[in-house]
Amino acid sequence: MAKLKIPRGIYLQHRVRADGRLLFRWGHAPGLRARGIKPLDLFADGRPLTAKDLAGHGLPASITPPHDAGASLLHTGRAEPLSMNAAIAAATQLTAALSTQPAQDHKETAGTSRPAGRHAPAAPALSVFTVGDLIAAFFSPANTRLDGRADDTARSYRSWRAPVDEVFAAEPCAQMNEDLIEDWFALQREARGHRMAYGGYQLLRRAWNWGRRRYRLHEIIWSEIEAPKPAAKLRIGTQLELTYLLRAMDDPASLLAELQLSPQDGPPARPELGDSLVLAIWTTQRAKNVLAFTERSVRSGRVRLMATKNTSPVDMPIVGAILPARLAALRARRAARGASCSHLVLDPSSDQPYAQKTHGKHFREARALAARFVPSLIGEGHDDWGRPHKAFTFEDCRDTGITRLLRAGCTIDQIVSWSNHKSAESLRALAASYLSADGEIADQVGEKLDAYVTAQGLAI
Repeated sequence: MAKLKIPRGIYLQHRVRADGRLLFRWGHAPGLRARGIKPLDLFADGRPLTAKDLAGHGLPASITPPHDAGASLLHTGRAEPLSMNAAIAAATQLTAALSTQPAQDHKETAGTSRPAGRHAPAAPALSVFTVGDLIAAFFSPANTRLDGRADDTARSYRSWRAPVDEVFAAEPCAQMNEDLIEDWFALQREARGHRMAYGGYQLLRRAWNWGRRRYRLHEIIWSEIEAPKPAAKLRIGTQLELTYLLRAMDDPASLLAELQLSPQDGPPARPELGDSLVLAIWTTQRAKNVLAFTERSVRSGRVRLMATKNTSPVDMPIVGAILPARLAALRARRAARGASCSHLVLDPSSDQPYAQKTHGKHFREARALAARFVPSLIGEGHDDWGRPHKAFTFEDCRDTGITRLLRAGCTIDQIVSWSNHKSAESLRALAASYLSADGEIADQVGEKLDAYVTAQGLAI
């Protein structure tokens, strides 16, 4: 379904009912719930809602029910949802009317309350420590866990900040609880997708636990919050896909000739891009590390580097015939061009280190050409189980390489020493997903079973 263009700031969300129709809800926001306002589903059938009905949802008794051309927009029905345009109009009117009402002052000190019926103007900014204040402190330079060598980790957490700030930026920390966070996760999962919602949840949990003692926050029992982790996002490149991808990098003219196109109709040859592909698959390192390889990183028959993700050392041998041959060809091309930069993978247009953004652009150009022969590279078509193919990205080279190690019979601990996962436990949790990528492991099991049955002389 295409993303709905609902104006921000009017407290309007939507969900898909079992019958496939959209049902809009107004008021499902922590700040409003903290003021005693109950979410309101918007229907177009039944008795029109009155100001008294709205007061039952925590809205001021003096509020005027939303209307259009004199007709009420809100009704008591349960069958006919309000259309999107009408729901936006109703939510806009409710939000505008609510903004003229004073909000109850929230105190973070335990046990502080106001007598019923007394309302005070909203507290000045920062007079109450909010979740927004906590997140800002978490990302400040004072939090040494997120600066310096952990740049990649910090970048991931910053990318997850939007779903937290959008809802909780002005929410007092004293009002946070497990139910509120669980409702927020469910809404973010529907609006932004499972991975972004879970990333925001991870950021919120880590920031809260980091700030508990510093800001005397109350305890949140995270294990009681239903926020399931998304399934591992794995994309394993097939031999056919990788073969055409490498040809599109090393020799695109041959593919263009098969398509009866001129060399000007596709990307130029960039064997340096092919170098990065082979290095990524054989070393199972992330793109940033592959592009950071230097002559000092690859020498004496070994690859040695300090990984950027978890700042741990990597030390692996250069084995077999494919990788050594590729490195020899790489060095020969460098010598022929007179390139003096110490980085192994160079931008062919400048003989300088490849910027990740430029590398990604060149990779996508080569992938587009290869996809003319293998459409699954760009996510077209379905696999044998009817599932749509996912586009192959450069980061998927790491999963492809790790899957090869598992198929080769390497243990989890052996693979950790090669792939630079954070721990054996983190890789073990992914191993089942890696191994179920195709039927090769099942083939090995079948061979062992057949050998056992034959050796035992079993008849059934």
